[in-house]
Amino acid sequence: MKSYTEDNARETQPHEELLGGFLSDPTLFEANRHVLTADLFQGYDWLYRLMQQVHDKEGLTFKGTAKQCKTKQIQILHELRKTFFNENRVPMLIRQVKKERLAESITNLAHETFVKVRDGEDSDEILRDLQH
Repeated sequence: MKSYTEDNARETQPHEELLGGFLSDPTLFEANRHVLTADLFQGYDWLYRLMQQVHDKEGLTFKGTAKQCKTKQIQILHELRKTFFNENRVPMLIRQVKKERLAESITNLAHETFVKVRDGEDSDEILRDLQH
């Protein structure tokens, strides 16, 4: 994630804002971690896992998380923390990241199924695999 400039402006993604929220207010992490998994944080799964480790070891804090990061990752933490808007958005952000992950899973499944059909695999076998 880069700093905002006219040359690299882009919309903050829901998973980035959610991580920013956890870094800004660690109580939000504690309140919501039971409904989240690292795979929801595209490209930042490493950070979510790190936050879990820090939380379990010493309680989540920005400083505690930063101490566990590589030097080049600390800037990412600062950028993410700036993305957080307000805690009332957290439920909506969680729904959004879950919906995006589900859409990605469905797309991957559809592609895998297409490839199997194209390659001449037995349609009945493909259907059985999909049903399980």
